[in-house]
Amino acid sequence: MLSMETVARIHDLRSCQGKTYREISEELGVSSRTIAKAMVRPERFVEGYQRRCPVPRRALGGYEDKIDELLRGKQWAEARPGKKVRRTARWVFRQLRQLGYEGAESTVRTYIREKIKVPRAACPIEHPPGAETQFDFGEYPVLIARRVTVAHFVGATFPFSTRRFLFAFPAERQECLFDGMEKTFREAGGVTDRATLDNTKLAVKKVLEGRNREETRDYLRFRTGLGISPRFTNRAAGWEKGHVEGTIGWAKRQLLIDLEVASWEDLNRRLAQGCDEDARERVHGEEGKTVAELFEEEMAILQEIPYEGRRAHKTLRVRVSPGGVIHVDGSRYSVPIRLRGRSVRVRLLSDELVVTSEQEEVARYRRDWSGRGEHYRVEHYLELLRKAPALLDHGKPFVRMPDWLRALRDRLPSDKELIELLLAVDQGEILFPELEEARRHALAEGWVSRAAILQKILTSRNPATVTDIGELAPEECGGLGHHRFTTSSAAIYDEILQEAS
Repeated sequence: MLSMETVARIHDLRSCQGKTYREISEELGVSSRTIAKAMVRPERFVEGYQRRCPVPRRALGGYEDKIDELLRGKQWAEARPGKKVRRTARWVFRQLRQLGYEGAESTVRTYIREKIKVPRAACPIEHPPGAETQFDFGEYPVLIARRVTVAHFVGATFPFSTRRFLFAFPAERQECLFDGMEKTFREAGGVTDRATLDNTKLAVKKVLEGRNREETRDYLRFRTGLGISPRFTNRAAGWEKGHVEGTIGWAKRQLLIDLEVASWEDLNRRLAQGCDEDARERVHGEEGKTVAELFEEEMAILQEIPYEGRRAHKTLRVRVSPGGVIHVDGSRYSVPIRLRGRSVRVRLLSDELVVTSEQEEVARYRRDWSGRGEHYRVEHYLELLRKAPALLDHGKPFVRMPDWLRALRDRLPSDKELIELLLAVDQGEILFPELEEARRHALAEGWVSRAAILQKILTSRNPATVTDIGELAPEECGGLGHHRFTTSSAAIYDEILQEAS
């Protein structure tokens, strides 16, 4: 292919200087046929070479079947009928590289080019650092603990650096959105000026004219506590938060396809690892910096989080049933039976549930997302044992009592002693942790009784009162040789002697 300068030189030598084709060929080192083409159709050299037949496909070395298998995906991944799983050429190439493929990515792209859609037209945009964070929910089927589960995840993106964050949850709930937003700002070390969302019902109660929205009470409380301004997209205008939309799609195509994990913690760890690798490897911006480098610049100008601890929760008012149970998301949780018939405040977090009454915490549970679970605690029903001792046999909280408490019941001489110990807990005389620790020591010493357990609790509270009284002969201690008593436990000593008599 001749350059335009060579074509112009041929015209000058032939037209202006009158040289022959042979003279021009000897001077420029081109053939007579090429000189004739340059004289007759010089525009062909301007337009460049035009390929007349397609480039032959490069050999994939026998990986064609594997590519087809990856594009089809695993059978369990098609858990949602009617929704096609998107698998990109880059993801397929990375999977092949792990299997030993040594070819180029362009070869794989050529093989599956017909699967790639033409992108929509878009206008380049620009965001100032620290001005905005975009949030959105996504969902995708994942194999968690050998069970196909639809994982709902909060995606977050800082548009200036395009840094991505992903947090997976069992459901798309308001408290999960708050938790994902709070975790994002915790990871970033600060908050941006505003947070951008679509018109989700988790944050918007009513869409008003223009950009105005009537926010939900919980979202208004949450974002005000963080000190951020709200921004909502127009209806059906997802491109107005295109960065986080791209993050959701990227997560589905690159991280979650055919993913198998052991637990939710493992899933969140894999998502965090993928976001970190993306920030280190991907280059963004005119200066050619990595996303991680740009995010460090953005972190330096973020505003500080205005509070300590966690506040990402949703608040409910729930009435306690006569059985001392509250219903939340279909699951049952017990509270102290003295609160029956009253309303309590429930703080719903993404991973736990906290019950308060008159600003005092009365119960705390790990969040149950099954919608059918039942959770009872023995300490909430202890006062009922005074009038109904038979509850030890058929009351749900006592049938499901902890293993250590069941073992204590088996070793005590009678249920009466167990009930007296539990009533002492209910009256605040002893604590459940003290009872469990004393039970462990009593089992180790081989002598389990109510008196021995109470003695151990008293001595553990004040170890200075324990004195070494030496070994006593069995006839000297009246069958109480397994115990050690001090002046602080004289009442217990008298009680044991009275029971023995």
